Amino acid sequence: MKRAIISTIAAALLAGCGTTVSKKPAKAQLARTAAKVELPGVPIHRAAWKGDIEIVRQHLAAGTGVDAKNKWGSTALHYTARGGKAAVAGLLVSNSADVNARDADGLTPLHFAATAGHEEVAKLLIAKGADVKAKGGESKASPIFSAVTKSRGNLVELLLANGADVNAKDAFAESPLDSAVKEGLPEMVELLIAKGANVNGDGGTTPLHKSASTGQKEIIELLLANGANVNVTIAFGDTPLDWADRNNKEDVAAILRKHGGKTGAELETGGK
Repeated sequence: MKRAIISTIAAALLAGCGTTVSKKPAKAQLARTAAKVELPGVPIHRAAWKGDIEIVRQHLAAGTGVDAKNKWGSTALHYTARGGKAAVAGLLVSNSADVNARDADGLTPLHFAATAGHEEVAKLLIAKGADVKAKGGESKASPIFSAVTKSRGNLVELLLANGADVNAKDAFAESPLDSAVKEGLPEMVELLIAKGANVNGDGGTTPLHKSASTGQKEIIELLLANGANVNVTIAFGDTPLDWADRNNKEDVAAILRKHGGKTGAELETGGK
């Protein structure tokens, strides 16, 4: 009788707190609860990369941290940005994923989207506050460098339209234009110049020196047509023509000469 009374009181107290007492055995309730929080067999990072949105949902429902990092310091948002899975990116962001999370190399999801050319994901990240000027990687470069080196013109334009610096510098004092020249990408050179890139640089080796030393005739013509100084000098008084001569780029030297190019020594002696 005493046990029945205690059970009745307990039920009344629980009802007063807004908790419903289940008529099912406690063991059955525990089993049902455990089933709800069971983690999927596929890691959230892999699911995000592959675009398996249901697996990602299951992880989040089971309590997997939306910003959980793997051994490389990457979050699920890094992986879905690399994989270009906009729907998964939207799900993660709606669950408060950090759009500016850094991996072990200091790279953000936007770096990955820019590298892979995933415009839809990049737009989503930017709309949710991704830093278009975030610097990461060994070279401390912003996402525009990633887009330029992979010739992602649409991403370059998107980043610039949202505040990226066309004349940004990385840890090696190089600009996106320097990267385009180094990679031999005339279409990127043309785009960056159209967006205001400084064709003469602001110290150090200029884009014209770089292209002269590697024999990139199309890029040289582009630079010169857009105001590059054919006789700009750098350390030791070297001009682009000096670099072309030093690297046996005779055809480049001819182009520079055609545009009035001289060696450093010639400039010192008045062109003689």
